[in-house]
Amino acid sequence: MVRLGPSASNRQPWRVLKDKDGTTFHFYMDPAKGYQNMARFDIGIAACHFDLITKEAGIQGTWKVLNPGVEPPVNHEYSISWQQA
Repeated sequence: MVRLGPSASNRQPWRVLKDKDGTTFHFYMDPAKGYQNMARFDIGIAACHFDLITKEAGIQGTWKVLNPGVEPPVNHEYSISWQQA
């Protein structure tokens, strides 16, 4: 559902990577030139939709700043992670 969500710049400049354990999701944004501030809004929109979806499904978790330990997607930078409780 995050993939289908709106974005402030209508570019959907985010990527979400799932850890091998399947319980941690890492959020990355693409701060393209001229869109740096909008990318921050967009990653917030994506995170909000992810949070709403997990709550609706009864899945508990927390937001954390982690070291994902994986190479980010090209032209993307790490923002935040969600870890299932």
